[in-house]
Amino acid sequence: KYFLQIAAAVLNMNQNSILHGSLQLQSIFLNSKDDVRLSNFGRAIRLTRGGTNRSRRKKGQAYNTKSEMLSLGYLLYELCTLRSVQEGRMGCQSVGGLGSNVQPIGSSAGQAKVSYSDLTPISHGYSPELETLVRDLLSGDPTQRPSIQELWTSPLVRNKALNSNVQMPKVFFP
Repeated sequence: KYFLQIAAAVLNMNQNSILHGSLQLQSIFLNSKDDVRLSNFGRAIRLTRGGTNRSRRKKGQAYNTKSEMLSLGYLLYELCTLRSVQEGRMGCQSVGGLGSNVQPIGSSAGQAKVSYSDLTPISHGYSPELETLVRDLLSGDPTQRPSIQELWTSPLVRNKALNSNVQMPKVFFP
């Protein structure tokens, strides 16, 4: 439910040519109705409308819609494993709960990207489709990551949204 709500917010921002720029668990809160609210829009990026330039440089690195999908993949990995991406990278057990120490691409910390092959795999208790989604979102090749529209039109996400009573966003294709 939480991931679907975060993905719906990312879709809404993307449709309005905005990237969050700092999508991580520390930027996500729950309201009294147990619904997700995003915060920390200080690094948000307004993308040019109608143009082909869908990226912007942040701290010397390109940050674009595929970078945002990588950040979404980090979040999904952390929700599935209940450990940070950094802990998954080191292969250690979670000791302090959720909260990624790996900054999004283009962040001021300048840490390197982490792909799925660098991490301890998610539990085999999850469906192969979910593991494939995490792997795709965390692909080291940005062109292999799904777009937010592709994410929402995938059978896995659509079925989970319908079964979780999460409102399906309207998906507009460019």
